[in-house]
Formats: sequence, C-alpha cells, structure tokens
Amino acid sequence: MARGKIFKIGVPIAAVGIIVIIVVAVILLQPQVYICSNTTPPTFTEEGNFQLEGKDGGFWSVPVFDGTHLVVSSETRENITARKFYLNLTPVDDAVEVANKSDCLGLNISDHKHIFQNNYHYIVFSSSGTGSGGHLFLIKFDVDFNRIANTTVVANEDPTNDMLLVGDGAYINVGKFVPGTGHKILRYDEDLNWQANYTEGGGDNAHANGAAATFYNNQFYVVAPQYVGPGANGRYYRLVYDANWNIVQSRTTILEDVGNLGLITALSTRGDQFIVHYCRGSSGGNPIVRAVFDCNWNLILNETAYIGALHVPHTVIVNNDIFLGYGNETMGFRAHISKFSMT
Repeated sequence: MARGKIFKIGVPIAAVGIIVIIVVAVILLQPQVYICSNTTPPTFTEEGNFQLEGKDGGFWSVPVFDGTHLVVSSETRENITARKFYLNLTPVDDAVEVANKSDCLGLNISDHKHIFQNNYHYIVFSSSGTGSGGHLFLIKFDVDFNRIANTTVVANEDPTNDMLLVGDGAYINVGKFVPGTGHKILRYDEDLNWQANYTEGGGDNAHANGAAATFYNNQFYVVAPQYVGPGANGRYYRLVYDANWNIVQSRTTILEDVGNLGLITALSTRGDQFIVHYCRGSSGGNPIVRAVFDCNWNLILNETAYIGALHVPHTVIVNNDIFLGYGNETMGFRAHISKFSMT
C-alpha cells in the first residue's frame, strides 16, 4: 500500500521537477537586469575643438590616453600619423608618421583603429578595397612613437574596412568584418603573436560593420548597425560576450530610427553608463549624435553633438571629460578632435 502511494505521487513530483527545470532555464536565458547607480545622463559642455593640420589629418581621428597625454591618430591615403596633446587640446609637438603605404604593400591606406594598453600603442589599418585588396595590418609602438613590432592580420580577405580593435588588459583583439555574420576576431598577445580566432555575431546575432566595441567588467560589449548604406539602416544592436567571445547576451535593439542611422563607431563607459556616438542621416556625411544608456541599456539621452557632413566618430574618456575625434567633409576632409566636460 505504501509503495502504491509513493508510486502515485511520484508522477506529479517528477512533473513538478521538470517544470522547475524549465522555469529556471527560462530565467537564465532572460537578459540580466541590474540596479543602476545612476540613471541621470551627464550634461556635455564643449571645452575646445582642434583641427589637425598638415600631414596629420584627413579622415579618421581616433583619440586615446597614454596616462599623461591625449594622443590622436589620423590617416590620409598615404600615411597614418599620431600626435600628442595636453588635455586642454594644446599640441605637445608635431605629428609623427607611424605607418605609410610601404607598410600596406604600396597600396592606399583605408580606415584604422587605435588603442593604448599597458604602455603601448596598437593601430590596425587596412588597404583600400581595390585590386587584390583585403589586407589588414597591426602595428605596435611605444609612447614616443617608436615602432616595436608589426604583423599582417589577414591578406587577400576582402573586405577589411571598418574593422574592430579592442584590448582586454592582456590581449589585443582585432575584428575583421565578415558580411552576413559580424566579425572574425583574431587575438594577439602584447608582442603581436597570434593566439586564437573567434566568431563575433552570426546566426540570430548577425549584424553589419561600422561598429564599435569595448571591454568592461570582464565582458566585451559590441554596438553595431543592422545594415550599412545611405538610407539603409534604421536599427542599432548591442551584443555582450564573455572574455573568450562566448555570447552572454544576444543581439538586442538599442535604438531605432528608420533610414536615418549610419555608422556607430564610438563606445565609451562612464561609471555604469554607456556613451555612444553615431552618424545620423541617409547620406555619406551626417550630423554626429551622442546617446547615453544606463546600465541596463535603457536610452536616457539622445542629442546632436555636431551638425555638418561629418564622419566616423571615436571617443575616449579621461576623468570627467570626453574627447571626440571625427572627420569633417565640409572642410575638405579634415580631422578634428574636440573636448566636452561631463557634469
């Protein structure tokens, strides 16, 4: 009799167990929700704007902080230069050429990214997408712009434009764009020795290029457009990966504006807030807009930073200031660096 009773109630107990497992699994698959320390966006006040002159300045303007000075790299078709600035945007010295066409198989240079990690600069750049195209190169140099090492990331693997470059404190991660997927991530140690390859995006997490990435709280955050092209994109995604590029939070829409979203190439963190800069409009050059998200990626500010025919914003935060680099088509493709205080 007792065994009969145990048998009869064993079925519902098993069913309850299965339900509990399903509920727990569903909970674990839901996006994590945090208690944000601050949901009020900062106020941005422009403190200065500097137009790069001479051989340093043409297209992209990428600022980094070397612990003492702001360093801005910029490119022409012929070369890439780097220049030190005091934090009030006064130049410390003239620009120094850190790469040229001889580092690019004699081809024109097209697009670059720049990070500073563990007292060294790293710049990745590509060849123009003509001819054989599809080359991607990585160089390392010290704080005085002396070259230490260089390597070829990929050869003859078009397209390589609008790449990613993100440091995690130990490794340098280069993202080579893969259409229909996202990026192939190639990881290097500080001496530019290749370590591993990963896939970023793909499947339900696929996205276009013209993206940005940062490493925060031991996770990689990627923001990217759904499509790239004049009037083609109306949606930005956010994806979160662990330190080995395993997906932690799948593709989530963070901003929608049909036909008006361009490249989203700047992502910085301030406390537990995320600050992105992007180009808004359906043509090649557009106003630069900043958007601020709280720790759960709720949009708390979306305002225009600059109007004009502007391109590819990049940012770095130093103390309570954010430095914004961008290209200005209306002034003959000149690179600019500006400073905003955040209060």
